[in-house]
Amino acid sequence: MGNIWSELKNNIWPIAVQSFPPKSKFSTDQIPDLTGRVIIVTGGNTGVGEQTIKALLERNAKVYMASRSKDKADAAIAELKALTGKEAIFLELDLSSLASIRKAANEFLSKEKELHVLFNNAGVMSPPMDTLTADGYDLQFGTNVLGHFFFTELLIPALIAGKETSPDHHTRVITTSSSASYLSTINWDTFRDGPARRKLSPQQLYNQSKFANIVIAREVAKRYAEQGIISISCNPGNLMTNLQRSAPPMVIAIVVVLSLANRIRRTHAALGGTMPEALNYNGKFLIPWARVGECRAEATDPEIGERLWNWCQEQFRKHQRLDVCLVKNHPIALVFLPASDIPSFVGKGNVDLGITGQDVILEAQMQPHVTEVLQLNFGKCALQVQVPESGAIKTVEDLAGKRVVTSFEVLSGQYFKDLDERLQLTEDKRTKIEYVGGSVEAACALGLADGIVDLVESGDTMRAAGLHAIATVLKTEAVLIKSSFPKHPALDSLISLITSRIAGVVAAGRYVVCEYNILREKCTMPQRSLLDGVHRRSVR
Repeated sequence: MGNIWSELKNNIWPIAVQSFPPKSKFSTDQIPDLTGRVIIVTGGNTGVGEQTIKALLERNAKVYMASRSKDKADAAIAELKALTGKEAIFLELDLSSLASIRKAANEFLSKEKELHVLFNNAGVMSPPMDTLTADGYDLQFGTNVLGHFFFTELLIPALIAGKETSPDHHTRVITTSSSASYLSTINWDTFRDGPARRKLSPQQLYNQSKFANIVIAREVAKRYAEQGIISISCNPGNLMTNLQRSAPPMVIAIVVVLSLANRIRRTHAALGGTMPEALNYNGKFLIPWARVGECRAEATDPEIGERLWNWCQEQFRKHQRLDVCLVKNHPIALVFLPASDIPSFVGKGNVDLGITGQDVILEAQMQPHVTEVLQLNFGKCALQVQVPESGAIKTVEDLAGKRVVTSFEVLSGQYFKDLDERLQLTEDKRTKIEYVGGSVEAACALGLADGIVDLVESGDTMRAAGLHAIATVLKTEAVLIKSSFPKHPALDSLISLITSRIAGVVAAGRYVVCEYNILREKCTMPQRSLLDGVHRRSVR
């Protein structure tokens, strides 16, 4: 009985209360002038997103409508232009495809150096159970949660750059959740198809995705606060939109009854994205209309936040590349994994042999756990310190004490720590290392860094970005590694056999076999003795 009462009080009652909210104190008329502000709204061609874009255009923002369908987006853009006199910009984005998300982010970053507000508004609700994303995730979790996570991470450099031209020196990420977030926590085995996922209904999977939206929004708030990013999640209210197109009839009926669809109220999420007071709302959950509310308690659990963030980061890093090949004539499975995962798998003894880069082993700090067996003579490159060619920084000593952006935090941190100590820099004047997951070469141009540390092979990418090398942290190549603490001693002979065969291939690559046709009479006597029984005039 106590559990039932607790569930009603903590998770059902908030939904009922938020279905009949008090009159809003916020109106779109209060939004300040947004001239010079660059904003993205996902799913902006209908419903809440469209009304949000309308309010932003009316205040002179430059707005990108990130939508899947160009035809529908063009129609919405034309309608909004007729209403506001301003034109939104179409950005093609399919949140159910990681490839489409990367393409959209790259297209935006090729046009804009700064982003001031990102509205993660798009979503799907209660589609058929057999629908998955292009990468094999549950469609609702893959689109509503992972898709927006991936898009946000790719745009972090532009959001950080945007704070420099923002009047309050902050940028914002606003994530649309739902009152459905009170009805679920996370079922960790349901992100991909399988028995656990099939036990849930489409509505339960939707509830889970909306709960996860709040968790991720809070993690963004925690992890990027120092870089000036404000992250807020919100319940947009009980609104009848195209989101319910796949929902069961009962759900649609409930939404129709409870719908409070007022166009001004529909944009209450804009409070978090535009109003000065929202600086105080980092990590908060907004409820109808334009009030700070309490989310489901479990969404604030740091362990859940850490676990979900790490899972999303894992998908982000490996781009869902996992192929397995079983060898028929040996007990061998070849598993293709992201290079960054291999030192850990081999070091723990779960995998017997691995191929990865020397830099990856050092960055993962796994050198005590793995043994380098063989250098493979490919993947050769250098981890270099790069700075703008036309800048004032000419040496690493000039760069010491300034800002360095990299995806190699460990190696870069140690390199500049040693440099700072050699130059006797005090704690407050030491080099600042900032991590970004990709597009490191853009950091200097975006004003995020004075220099970068990144892997360089030919140098073409760096030259195209106007950068040149001033120091080399290390040279690296692909290597064959084995665990220093193997779990399968019975496989030692097989491991030795595989190693010797790989070594043979590497050795063969260092030599060239030249063939010549030689006349018999040109051969010396020892050579002629080898030709006994050969009746051709020449020998190859």
